[in-house]
Amino acid sequence: MKPNHAVRGLLLSALAVFFLPWSCRSGPGAGSPGPRARLEFDRVESAGAEEVLVYCICRIANPYSSGASFSSGKARIFINGAELSGGDPLEIEGGRIPGESEASFPGLYRLDLKKISGAPGENNLTLKAVLDLDFVFDDGRRARVPAEGELDFSLTLEPVFTIESIRILQAELINTRLKVRVKIANPNSFPVSLSSMRYELYGAGRFWADGTHAAAYTIPGKGSAEADLYLVMNFTNMRRDVLDRIIELRQVDYRFAGTVEISPALKHLPVFTARFDLQGESEVSR
Repeated sequence: MKPNHAVRGLLLSALAVFFLPWSCRSGPGAGSPGPRARLEFDRVESAGAEEVLVYCICRIANPYSSGASFSSGKARIFINGAELSGGDPLEIEGGRIPGESEASFPGLYRLDLKKISGAPGENNLTLKAVLDLDFVFDDGRRARVPAEGELDFSLTLEPVFTIESIRILQAELINTRLKVRVKIANPNSFPVSLSSMRYELYGAGRFWADGTHAAAYTIPGKGSAEADLYLVMNFTNMRRDVLDRIIELRQVDYRFAGTVEISPALKHLPVFTARFDLQGESEVSR
């Protein structure tokens, strides 16, 4: 797992100031003020490890006596000042707006995190959207109006797991109790709590044991903590050479994988589940 992988679970830190040039490129009357529109971002949700859902509201004012229908045109999306290419469109629910009135319409943008280029471990993002709205008025005239909005938010980076040691606590004929000590580093600038951990241990390419851990660990921003995880290994279906390695306390190839629930210390940030998958070589000791 890469330290800068961005996890499912995703975090909103602050709403930004929204702004809009109140102008249109063509309109029902030369020299008269046209329809106005602006984007206000509502919230951010995680849709998986590689996608973020950005919800917004498009507010439209129609100063003319003639009603109009509208649809979303082209949108330009910028992340930290760099324009994104490709990806899903910014979708605003099309509809009608009566003459001399104002109305609000919900919208959604699916942000593909794989398209974001930036420094590894960077989780503070500024999203700017510029969306063209195409209006058709009841009297047959048309207008194209740009709507803009900006949002600052943070992604929660997944904790980084490292195997510190694998120890035999009690060796029996069939079952052996193991303790796996892991180091958990928090790459975020804010504290996170880890709980409801589920894990599996593989040795030399074979399943060894699994377990759960319900206790919570709170890790400070940019800090780390150690956790002792316990498993019971059954030797019934294990190859003899692997069993000999464990009995003789030699090096073994391992894979340690599982899931953990992550809760940011800030109340307005959502809880999400992250996966970890570690591979390496470790000495088995008593």
